[in-house]
Amino acid sequence: PSDSCYSCVHAGVVFSQGMRILASHSGSGWHAAPHAAFVSNTSQPCEGNTATVCSFLQALGLSTAQQHVAPLYQHMFAPGYGPGLSFIGLPWRVVPFPMFELQSKLCARLLSGRATLPSAAEMAAWVQQHKKQLADAGQPLSYSHHLDYKQLDYHAWLAGTCGRDVPRVPGWRAVVLHAYWLWRWLLLVGLGLERVNSS
Repeated sequence: PSDSCYSCVHAGVVFSQGMRILASHSGSGWHAAPHAAFVSNTSQPCEGNTATVCSFLQALGLSTAQQHVAPLYQHMFAPGYGPGLSFIGLPWRVVPFPMFELQSKLCARLLSGRATLPSAAEMAAWVQQHKKQLADAGQPLSYSHHLDYKQLDYHAWLAGTCGRDVPRVPGWRAVVLHAYWLWRWLLLVGLGLERVNSS
């Protein structure tokens, strides 16, 4: 395996950080293993490898251009593949491990039939709406998986899709995150005012 945080091709098989086989390559092209899950810890996939999972994703009709994977419903599922191809850990500027846990629970429940996704058309519509929201906000596509203050809503969606027995984000964590966001905003405003006053 390579130093990349995604996957590399070795002897015709794609591995992910020593995990199970995700896909194989034969003379006729890429073949996805059923229920492949990709685990990421970076927003810059496919750097530094001569042969990476990027070619596999491109063969499936997915793009990794501009530091994001597209099209993905809720930062996890390719509309044409549903829960059979899942991405865990793509969102950034988040509290990571609670999100990873919820994403993993959702994948497990989808694969066991205890949860369901919307239709492929509905997922594709969500992707287009998300893309439009980015454009309207003047944000580049590299911000597709940027959650920041939206992560609590995302956690609620993950837990809600899993089912009623999956706990929501604890209230104390929401308070801590809101306090952090307020502190950061005040710091940025303070720095901005200080610069204005000094000029």
